[in-house]
Amino acid sequence: MKKLILLLIFVILTPVALLTWPATGLAAGECDLYTNHSAQGIFENFQSHEYVDGFLNVHFKTTANPAGAMTNAVRMLRSADCLKVNNFTPAFFPLGLPAGIRNFSIRFYNLSGPSTYSYRVYDDDTNMLLNCSGCHVTFSVPVFTNFGPPHKAVFTLKINDVQGSSFVSTALDIQGQNSKTPVLIVPGVLGTDLVKGGDTLWVNPTAMVNDLGDEFMDPLQFKANLAPLDTSILVSEVIKKKSYLFFNFDYTQGLLTEFTNQGYIEGQDLFMFPYDWRYGINQTNLDALKNKINEIRNGGEVDIVAHSTGGLLVKEYVMNNPGNHYINKAVFVGVPNTGAPKAVKVFVQGDGFGIVALADGEMKKIAQNLPVVYDLAPSQNYYDEKGSYFRTIKQKFLARDEVKDLSHTETINWLVDNRGMNSMAYANAANLHTQIFDNFDLRDEGVDVYNIAGCKSGTIGKIIEKDKGTDLFGNPVIEYLKPQETPGDGTVPLESATNLPVDNDKRFFVLNADHSKMLSQNGARQQIVNIIAGTVLDTGSTITGDVNACKLNGKAMAIYSPLSLEIFDQFDNRLGFAEDGSLQNDIPGADFKVFSEHKFVYLPDEGAPYGINFNGTGEGSFTLGIDDIDGNSVVQTQNFINIPVSPQTLATLEFANNQAQLLLDNDGNGSTDEILSPHSVLDENMSQDLIAPVSISIIAGLMGKPGFYRSDVHINFLAEDPVISGLETQTSGVYELLFSLDGGAFEEYVNTIIITDEGEHELKFYSIDNAGNRELGQAVSFAIDKTPPEFKTSFSLDSNDFVFEATDNQNDGIQPDCDNSECSATDRAGNISRVTFQKRKLLTLRSLSLEKAEQNGSAINFPDNLLLVNNINLRGQVKDFNQTVLVKKQEVGRINYIKKKDISNITSLLKGQGLNRYSLPGLHYLEVLTKAGELETKIN
Repeated sequence: MKKLILLLIFVILTPVALLTWPATGLAAGECDLYTNHSAQGIFENFQSHEYVDGFLNVHFKTTANPAGAMTNAVRMLRSADCLKVNNFTPAFFPLGLPAGIRNFSIRFYNLSGPSTYSYRVYDDDTNMLLNCSGCHVTFSVPVFTNFGPPHKAVFTLKINDVQGSSFVSTALDIQGQNSKTPVLIVPGVLGTDLVKGGDTLWVNPTAMVNDLGDEFMDPLQFKANLAPLDTSILVSEVIKKKSYLFFNFDYTQGLLTEFTNQGYIEGQDLFMFPYDWRYGINQTNLDALKNKINEIRNGGEVDIVAHSTGGLLVKEYVMNNPGNHYINKAVFVGVPNTGAPKAVKVFVQGDGFGIVALADGEMKKIAQNLPVVYDLAPSQNYYDEKGSYFRTIKQKFLARDEVKDLSHTETINWLVDNRGMNSMAYANAANLHTQIFDNFDLRDEGVDVYNIAGCKSGTIGKIIEKDKGTDLFGNPVIEYLKPQETPGDGTVPLESATNLPVDNDKRFFVLNADHSKMLSQNGARQQIVNIIAGTVLDTGSTITGDVNACKLNGKAMAIYSPLSLEIFDQFDNRLGFAEDGSLQNDIPGADFKVFSEHKFVYLPDEGAPYGINFNGTGEGSFTLGIDDIDGNSVVQTQNFINIPVSPQTLATLEFANNQAQLLLDNDGNGSTDEILSPHSVLDENMSQDLIAPVSISIIAGLMGKPGFYRSDVHINFLAEDPVISGLETQTSGVYELLFSLDGGAFEEYVNTIIITDEGEHELKFYSIDNAGNRELGQAVSFAIDKTPPEFKTSFSLDSNDFVFEATDNQNDGIQPDCDNSECSATDRAGNISRVTFQKRKLLTLRSLSLEKAEQNGSAINFPDNLLLVNNINLRGQVKDFNQTVLVKKQEVGRINYIKKKDISNITSLLKGQGLNRYSLPGLHYLEVLTKAGELETKIN
């Protein structure tokens, strides 16, 4: 220990004794006074120095192996024009080198900021970092006003052997001047702030949180003629990092920091290119890019880092400027060279682009006429290479659904004609995405091109739209099913990102990529800097050159329901809804999309096990489908079908040996009420079933007139899952048929349904297959009327005769057809009744006797009966009016009308009670009613 202390004292003091420090104000040439050495014995002068990536590397050599360890002292000073500042004594950093090191170097690099550096000591014979005390040092050169880089380093060396060799170097610049090729970062769509007046419209997290619909961004819209709605929108700065409450979006800050760690300085050799991304690839943006390159290139070339749409802009710029584009290296990051189906999703549904608090609906509204979104839509070349990216399903009533994968042209026509997309913008995008453009080889123009494509993240490959007809008001009812997942970065499919001619060793893949954050994503940003600066920063396990590592392996979930969700991976990253209802997805490689009430999630295996929780948001039912994806292919689907849900419902999805189970807490009290296994498990073929089953009702009974039955009704159903020729293995089969009678709850059909109640009935039903496809609901209305009409007769003073009416238990107002001896009546169900009678008259007396009735062909004889009326009428005035009803020769009713008193004296026979006598004011009548072969008397 004493030896070590003495050695350090000697090292510190010896160099100082050898140096004569210049006083403040000496000429620049006096920096040479720092050169002073006594090379005794085995020590040689430093062999050489060079600047690697702009930073000093100093190489030293000894003539023979030292007899002992070497002690090195490195002194740092802040200087201006090679002058010592304010007699500042340089910082001193001791280092003990291992014995046996003959060739070594001290290598500097910038860590962060203009005055903080690091250096490392390497064995030059092995090019390996030495593992010794002080071999990796970070330090700050004291800051003096107005003095920037280059800073100086002076090396004092001493070999601890009997010869006492020592050396003091000249003052060397730590950072070389103008040693780097300027770097220009060209952002993608949404990558530049846009402002109106003093307000930021894009991207403004504070306003997004406070305005749930984000309508403050309305001025960003374009008109149908592709002119801006508001011409006062101005370009601000390229987005670095935005944070507010739960909103945290790092677009370029992480990448910028990585560059500055390597000595790049913003405004000196590191630049950003802000532009109005709404216009897409137009001449204004191309001219601005050309001007920016000429502004920063200092007579030489520039290196480009282009993200997303920025890559399309750079490609078009190079094509327009052959031979004088002045681009050295071009690093494409997540560039949709042939477009992305997600752009179509933005058209039909909107999207939050991975930005928490951004409203999908507002982006859908803005996208309708926005040129850049059409530039990003899939091109003809995408379709030629990848196939259809838009499938339509026309749901049929009582027929098999029509399924069609649209061609590129059919997709455009469909979106323009049926979804209001802009035909002019599509035409302009077609003019951009020619075969020449999509397949352009930048290497032919001398560009050293690199491609960093994101992959292994769930990405929309195909959108599936189901047309379910119209609602009661004639509005189309559109539903979007689970989109097909494909490898990509969550936005750009791998096939599009890799459609760029590039050398194999200059192609890199970012695993579990997040498109909007790729520039600053861990691993990706280091790879970008390694390409540009020639560094060897650690990219971890994120970067690979093997495209086979990009395949999707995980689970894709579809939730068709009034159901919300919250998911955490094993590292506590969250996927779900933010407080304002927008989407939050912090799980690497995951994908989260919402189409209306339907939610679609892709979860990579890397994040498992997951905590997956649901909660009800309304009354109804939900269906949950879980695809197991292995190597990009669905190998199995587990379905939970048509499960009742309410706002109190809580559920947890768990997996045991890849078998799903759903734990339901129906009342939300925190206790599990039931544990469900999947209702169906489908193989890789049946998982492709997208066609709903077809069902019919079979109603049996005695038919009456159309829509009526004159008996009890028996109902059965038949349902089948259609088999498509050539795709027989994709039929999953019928899971269940549900029905509802007269507005009641839906229940599963098991056996024959018997309906005995008379009246009108409504039957609703639908079937579901094992893939969760649900047919359009059907409704059948019918009525049961088993009761034939009855008759009512009384005496009419107006006609001075007996009159008949027909009555029915289902409807009134049936007009009988009568003659002098019989009447007949038919109700709306087709039940027929007929009554025969005999009428007599003598002077003022009138009598009626009902003989028999016939109902639906069954005859019934009435008991002896007589309705007797005495009507004395003088000059149209009633003088005396008496009515009597006899049944089986027994009086059951009598009314005597007293004209002078205008009262009716009434006698009626009450069954089991005898005669009841009472009076009522006015004139009243006796009515005789038939009822299933019996007679009843009524006072009217």
